Amino acid sequence: MKIGAHVSIAGGFHKSVKRALDLGCDCFQIFTRSPRMWKYKPLNEKTITLFKEARKESGLGPLVSHMPYLPNLSSPEKEMFEKSSEALYDELQRCKKLGVEYICTHLGSDKGDGKGEERVVKAIISSIEKSTAKGEVMLLLENTAARSRIGGDLKHIANIIEKVEERGFIRQVGFLMDTCHAFAAGYDLRTEEAVEKTVEEIDTIIGINKLHAIHANDSKGEFGSGKDRHEHISFGMIGADGFKAILHHKKLRKVPFYLETHDKKGDKIGHKQNLAKLRELAL
Repeated sequence: MKIGAHVSIAGGFHKSVKRALDLGCDCFQIFTRSPRMWKYKPLNEKTITLFKEARKESGLGPLVSHMPYLPNLSSPEKEMFEKSSEALYDELQRCKKLGVEYICTHLGSDKGDGKGEERVVKAIISSIEKSTAKGEVMLLLENTAARSRIGGDLKHIANIIEKVEERGFIRQVGFLMDTCHAFAAGYDLRTEEAVEKTVEEIDTIIGINKLHAIHANDSKGEFGSGKDRHEHISFGMIGADGFKAILHHKKLRKVPFYLETHDKKGDKIGHKQNLAKLRELAL
């Protein structure tokens, strides 16, 4: 199994590789720019070369780039929608230059007007068609914690993937499951039986072959709460039994897992402890 975590690019992209190695990751996730700003620095050749060389030497992968938090691909506001679509296009270009395999994106909010899926499809198709990264970088659609929002119901993601693929981008989009979000949206993961049912739902609705990555996060919120509140592995409502069932499911063992739990200096529990717990439960 491949188990990793989200790491910082502070001080240079190549330093994220060292951070992932120091943690003992098999794979890792990054932001290629600030997640809370629209502006970003263009990539230069030195940055790209150093990063690619570090990755090649490390053997770590696959690598996921997480889209910034500000874009809203479902937005009914024209200016925000166009700005968000452009941000997705830019990220596709950046990831191609860096050799990143996957981009993970949230689907945003349609503010209740019911046209979110349509806008997401339009944004994805437009960004892919303009990009030179076709066939090199795969866009992964992440499920959300609220069942009523775009991406909370697995059918939303299935519909978006199907419509994008109808335009000929068969291997350009896929699914990334966040365990906390799935649990909060009403997809149970607490027991072997519950995990089996949820995995079968994914396989039936989306197709398990479309699942390319998993964000491993326990949940502070109750089952079906709709709350996106990550907790350390085995300390939340999914619990150790739930993660053991997830990690041992035969259809999930080949999917890379990426921690997004808190990892701040001074905390008693961070990525090292969570990675160790995941590996212990995976045995």
